[in-house]
Amino acid sequence: MKAFGILWQALKNYYEELLYLLLMGFLTVIACVLILPGPLAIAGLWFVGHRIIRGYGINFRTYWQGIKEYGLKTYLVVLIVVGVYLMLCMNLWFYSTSQISPISKDVAVWITSFWGLAAILWTGIIFYFEAFLIEQIEPKISVALRNSVALVLIHPFSTLIWLVFLALVVVISVVIPILLGLIPSMFAILSLTATRTLVKDIVQKQEQMKDEARTEATGEIVQDTTTEMMEEDADVKRDV
Repeated sequence: MKAFGILWQALKNYYEELLYLLLMGFLTVIACVLILPGPLAIAGLWFVGHRIIRGYGINFRTYWQGIKEYGLKTYLVVLIVVGVYLMLCMNLWFYSTSQISPISKDVAVWITSFWGLAAILWTGIIFYFEAFLIEQIEPKISVALRNSVALVLIHPFSTLIWLVFLALVVVISVVIPILLGLIPSMFAILSLTATRTLVKDIVQKQEQMKDEARTEATGEIVQDTTTEMMEEDADVKRDV
């Protein structure tokens, strides 16, 4: 299955720069605990991952470069992510609390399930969000968000497999705290590897469809031309 192939490629990419990624991941965890520098650290880490999957060398200057280039936009991304999660959590809490919700329990179960699925969908969108922002030539949050939604809808099962894998990484890292740096760094490498691979496949399919369309159009032109030539020959024979 393609999802596991991409996962294996991400693990190989991670292994190539294991030490750097663990250290930068741990710095990112500390920054996120401090809250305000969190988005800056995320931008730096995802930029490092972007360079790794393209085959470039990295160091802490690369981390700093990512902070300078994508830090402010990542602040906006984080605000969007947190804002939507707050809305989802409020809806889940409201409809699942019988003392507050005016809706009957039977209906509330369905509504709560809907918001739960929406939370999973949003988590899938987040998986691609920052990766798309980094991958764009001109980083635009609206375009990154739109493309993230598209990839989740096109590849829902693959996205779910990767999210389950990341959940396992979180559990292992919590049990073994020295591996906490694995959480954001593995998230970065896997999301970037998946985004780049899936987009590349989509572009190749589009180019293939265009080539097939051109071939069909050329075939129709040749066929029409041949038919016209045969008709002209027939007319000449009749005249003779």
